[in-house]
Amino acid sequence: METEESIGTTSGENNGVTEEKKVKYESHITEKSAMRIERNKDRDDKAKVVLCFDLQNVISCPRAEIE
Repeated sequence: METEESIGTTSGENNGVTEEKKVKYESHITEKSAMRIERNKDRDDKAKVVLCFDLQNVISCPRAEIE
C-alpha cells in the first residue's frame, strides 16, 4: 500500500506522482475509514452475528492463457 510519503504529500516533492494517483489514494483512505466505522457499529450490536471478509484477499480469479 502506498503511504503518504511515497505519494509525495508530506515531502513537498512530486516524485513523479500524478494528481490522479493522489485523488485515488485519498479516496481509498476515505472509504477505508468509512468501512471501519460501519464494521465497528455492526460489531457493537450484540443482537446480530457479524462476519466480515476482505473480498480482495478471499476471492481468487484464476487466469489461463489458452490458445
